[in-house]
Amino acid sequence: MARQVAGLRGGLARVVPAALNRTAAWTRTRQRREVASQCRIKVRAADRLLRTDKASSAKWNAQCEILNRRVGIGKFLAGARRSTTAMFPSGLVIQYPRHFAATMPSGHRGLFVRARVVKPGISIRRPQRTTAGKHGGYTYRTELPIYEQRERLGVVMQLDWMAALQDAGAAQLQKEIDSKIAWLTAKGKG
Repeated sequence: MARQVAGLRGGLARVVPAALNRTAAWTRTRQRREVASQCRIKVRAADRLLRTDKASSAKWNAQCEILNRRVGIGKFLAGARRSTTAMFPSGLVIQYPRHFAATMPSGHRGLFVRARVVKPGISIRRPQRTTAGKHGGYTYRTELPIYEQRERLGVVMQLDWMAALQDAGAAQLQKEIDSKIAWLTAKGKG
C-alpha cells in the first residue's frame, strides 16, 4: 500500500484517516439499526446510545462504541396488560413484583415504581399526626414519587452480532482504502 501511494502528495496520511472515517460511519449505521431493533426504539433515538471517535492525520484510530446506558423497559413487558415481567432479546426474563405497568398522559408506556429515594443531605418527609376528623390519623405532605424502571443495554441486548460486524468492518475498510487510492491516483494522472 505504501508503494501505491508513494507518488501521491500526503501519502498514507491522506488515505488512511479518510478510509477509517468512512468505515466508522458505515459501522455506526449498522450499529444504530441493530440497537434500535433490539431496544424497540426509533433509529434516530439510538444515536444517544452510540459514540464515534473520528480519525485524523495525526491519529489513525476511529472507534464506534455502544454505550451501556439505561433504557426504559416498558416495551419488553410480557403478555398481559398489567404484567410486571419483562422478556428481553438477550434471553433474560426478570420479574418486578413491586412495580406497576402504566401509560402516562403523554402516551408513554412503561414500568414504574413508587419509591422513597434518600440522597445525602435530603430528609424524608414524615407523616404528620393530625387531630382533625373523627378518628384522627396521619396525613402525608407529599406522595411518594414515581420512577420509571430502566435497565442497562448489556441486560437488554443480545450482543452476538458484533463479531460479524467487526469482520464486515475490516472488509469494508479494505474496500474504502482501495477506493481512495484509486481515486487519488486517477486524480493525479488526470
